[in-house]
Parts: sequence; C-alpha cells; structure tokens
Amino acid sequence: MNFDAIECNDIQAMLAHFGVEAARNCIVQQINNVFSVYGIGVDTRHLGLVADYMTFGGGYTVMNRGGMANSPSPLLKVCAHIWSQLSVLTSFFR
Repeated sequence: MNFDAIECNDIQAMLAHFGVEAARNCIVQQINNVFSVYGIGVDTRHLGLVADYMTFGGGYTVMNRGGMANSPSPLLKVCAHIWSQLSVLTSFFR
C-alpha cells in the first residue's frame, strides 16, 4: 500500500486510521478541491492555517458556528454570534 497516495474525503476516518497529520492534509486537499472547481486559487499555506486550527488539539474541530462558539477565543465567539444573527435576519427578508 502506498501511504503517500491515499486520498479520502472522510476526515474523521483519516484521523481515526492514519492520525492527525493525515487528517490535516485531507482538510487542505478537500478545501483546495472545492475552491478549484470555481477557479479560485488559494495558497496552500493559508489552507494549512485553517487545517492547523481544525486539528490543533489532536482531534477535529469543525469550522461552523457551533465549533467557533465553543472556542476559548473571544474573537471567534463574536464571529459565530454575528453570523448567527445575520443568518436569522436574512431568513426573514427572503
């Protein structure tokens, strides 16, 4: 088995079977795949920062309002709170 060529879109499975570095690389690859469909080029160093944040505790933290609201960072808590307020407001005006 060639471990350098393993690809998977199940980040949790990669974390469970191959460890946090494999999960981190999977996150970078999946985000890059999503952006490349739309012709958006993002530097892998920037994607690496997102993946590092998502896996810094040795696990997998989601990047949604629930994951950000549970963060100890006050900045991320504010971002999650503002996002949830904006989503409620926009749903009323549609």
